[in-house]
Amino acid sequence: MPRPKYTANDMVQIALIGAWGMGRKNMLPQEEIVYEAEKGYKEAHYDHFANWFTAIRGGKSVAEDAVFGYGAAAPALACNDSYFEDSAIRWDPVNMKKI
Repeated sequence: MPRPKYTANDMVQIALIGAWGMGRKNMLPQEEIVYEAEKGYKEAHYDHFANWFTAIRGGKSVAEDAVFGYGAAAPALACNDSYFEDSAIRWDPVNMKKI
């Protein structure tokens, strides 16, 4: 007997309903979404450098180490490679390298 064909959205719905007994959440329309930083926030660069200088001056560790930074940046850079090479690039998150 042939298996029914499901879209990715169908699979998400099936997983949510089956696993947690709930349906898909309703999302706000794009024009109603507001992104707003809390009052007094000085932007990410300020926090980033403040953390860095505090760690250097005080001999403490930074919030995230080099391994975290590489794990975040390398896949993003692989996306650029994929675009310019016009081909898919596979990423191994465990070994943190292109396959």
